[in-house]
Amino acid sequence: DKLPVVATFGEATLRAAKEAGLKVKASAPSPEAPSMVKALDIYCRKMAEGLEIEDAEVKENAEKEEFIRQQQTKLQKKTRTRAPKKA
Repeated sequence: DKLPVVATFGEATLRAAKEAGLKVKASAPSPEAPSMVKALDIYCRKMAEGLEIEDAEVKENAEKEEFIRQQQTKLQKKTRTRAPKKA
């Protein structure tokens, strides 16, 4: 009960935090929270409304896995080096 509440980014970090016994209340990326900023925004909004916030759970979710793959593909496309244009 004295451990801090944490937010995690990525499934591996979420799994490690849960295995260490930490309370994870916000986790990204996911379809509802594609960024850490959005995950924290959802957490803060629920806190302000006085809602009970469930601990984040590791989910084997095909939809979530596909979303993460799409995000990784977008990132790879952005970081590719381009050949210089021929004059």
